[in-house]
Order: sequence, then C-alpha cells, then structure tokens
Amino acid sequence: MNFLGTDRYSASEFRNEFYKLALDFSISGSDERTSIHLSGFADRMDAGLRLIRHFLDSVKPDENAYRLYVARLMKARAEANKSHAALSRAVNMYAAYGPGMNNPLLYENSMTEKQLLAVRPADLVALMKKYFDFNATEHVVTYVGPAPRARVAELCTEIFGGKTPVSGAHPPRREFRQLATEKPKVYLIPYDSTQLLIGIRTRGAKFDLANLPVSMLFNQYFGGGGLDSIVFQEIRESRSLAYSAYAYYGSAMEKDKYDVFMGFVATQPDKCFTAIDEMLRLFRKMPLQPARFDNARAKLMKSMTSERSFGDLSGLWFRANKMGIAHDWRKAAFEKLRSLELKDIAAFAEKEVAPRVYEVFIAGDVKSLDREKLRRYGEIVDLAPEQVFGY
Repeated sequence: MNFLGTDRYSASEFRNEFYKLALDFSISGSDERTSIHLSGFADRMDAGLRLIRHFLDSVKPDENAYRLYVARLMKARAEANKSHAALSRAVNMYAAYGPGMNNPLLYENSMTEKQLLAVRPADLVALMKKYFDFNATEHVVTYVGPAPRARVAELCTEIFGGKTPVSGAHPPRREFRQLATEKPKVYLIPYDSTQLLIGIRTRGAKFDLANLPVSMLFNQYFGGGGLDSIVFQEIRESRSLAYSAYAYYGSAMEKDKYDVFMGFVATQPDKCFTAIDEMLRLFRKMPLQPARFDNARAKLMKSMTSERSFGDLSGLWFRANKMGIAHDWRKAAFEKLRSLELKDIAAFAEKEVAPRVYEVFIAGDVKSLDREKLRRYGEIVDLAPEQVFGY
C-alpha cells in the first residue's frame, strides 16, 4: 500500500501532498495489527485525514509496483540467506517455535515467489479497503496532540464515518507460541566462515510484571550491560574466549506469554567448547560482585531518568494493554530499583536461570566440530538453511 497512488495522484504525487503539508503518512503491518499513521503539525490534521480518506476510497492497484515489491522481497530473502547473523537468528527461531507454521519466520516466508506473483494486486487493495471500512469493522483511533478530545472524535466521525461495527469481520489474530525447552538439544547449521556464532537459549517463566525491575537490573549486571557486564568480563576480557559475548533475560512484555533467556558468543572453532562451558558455568552460578552491582543499578536508573517519550505516546498505551495494565509500568519499576539489592538478583538468577534446561545452536563451520563433545550438551539436530528460512 505504501507504493500505490489513487485515481487523482500517482504514488509519488500522493506522498508529495503530505510533504507539502509537512505531514508524515504511512501504512504498516505487524503480527498484531495493521495501522495508518499520520503525524505533523496539528493544525493540518484535517487536511491529512481527508487525504487518507481519499486514499482509502480511491487507491488503485498497480501490477508493476507489486512485481517490484515481490522482487525486493526476494532480494531480501537472498541476502538473509548469505548473512551469518541472519542464519543464526533463524536457527534461534527454529529452536524456539519449531519447524511448522507456529514459527513466525517460516509463516512469513511460506509463500514462494511463484505464489506471490500469482496474487492479484486488485485483491490486496480490496482486502485493505475491507479492513479499513469503518462501517463494517472494529478500529482503534489513537491521538496525541493539542486538539480537544471531542474535536478529534467529531473529525474522525465526519471523515471516516463509523457505525456499529460487525463483530468478527476481521480474521482471528494468529498466535505464535514459544515451545517449552523440555530437553537439551544442539542445533547445527553450516556456514562458510572462520567464526562460529553460538547461542544458548531456554524458554523462561510466564511474564510477571512484578519481576520486571529485577530482570532489568539482572540484565544490566549480568549480561546486557555492555563492557561492564559479568558475561563480557568473564568470557571475553578475562579469558579471551570470544569476539563478543552477552546474555539477556527477555521479558515477553505481554500477559500469558513466556519470557526467554539467552546467551550469545562469537568465537573461533577451537574455542567453541570452552566458551560454551564457561557460559553455562556462569548461568549455573552467577558471580556476585557488589561494586559491579552498584554500578549497574546506577547506570540503569540514569538511563531511565534520561528517557523521554515524545510524540506517539499511544505506543505506551498499547504496550500497557498487552501487559494487562492501564498505566505506565516504568514509574513503579523505577521506584522498585531503588530498593533492590544484590541478593535480589542473585535469587532471581538462582530461580529463573540456573535450573533451566538449555538448547545450544551453532552457525558456522560445524563440520569441524567434535560431535562426541557436542553430545555433552544434548541431542544433535543438523539443519539446512531452507529448513530455518522456509525457502
């Protein structure tokens, strides 16, 4: 949709209309929603919304634009196939979600080039019009700016209409669920490189808002705090086992979704096993260093203090909604950080990190690795690029 024009404007002319008004317009899609965005000078909102309405009513399919879009998509896939980092991320997704359509990456890539080219652009335009029919489907309109709420509501109703929507007009949202890490496995994928990219991962507990302050501080102290973190100092600085090393506890930030914990090492093949062993040793028993902890907490609080949210504050609302709350979680988290002690993150690590079952995935010259040694970390699963990318 971002490459199309209307019966009045070409695609470039239509975007230029927003440029002349000093407004920014875009359409974006994600696993959760499709959104139309408008931002810029508040006194030009009326004109911008009317241009959007014109687009929704009069957008024209363009066969050539669609073929160029598919070509860009194919190029991006080809480039990902040649990227060491992209390959490593794809194996991580495979381990986390499995080999089927529960895997977001495989689902995203499930259509072949032939299937994509068989799609009629007119059908895509019709689908967009259906989903943005304010008289038939449910929508959320968010506004951040100086206009009174009543004025915004009045203007949206005038321009877009909107009667009682038809429930269920949209298809149900597709859910991708991380698989439980039930037994240790080693995923191997070949890549022509002198360097190995090694990931060590596990699915964590269900997201708990109460754990967020301590997990943030744990990350800053243990593995995600840059050059000062325990993982970087122990793996890279003290032992020279890796080009880079980090670990993080990833909060799902959504009610009923699962957290994930992961470590990452980029190293040489001859240091592979020592690097994995050292990383797992840190996972099982986190070193306690009071001075480093105090520094981590100070840095984290300073970072939060300097954080500013201007512009699209609606993002905070959507995030809170996913978490099952109706307020900005950061205020309570900041206050909690003041009272957290080293023993608190030690208890967190002992409960959420140390006892977990871990999977290892390695991208690189895996043929040179001793498979008997690899079996110490779990069942070996050999993968090919097309299995993890879906093409």
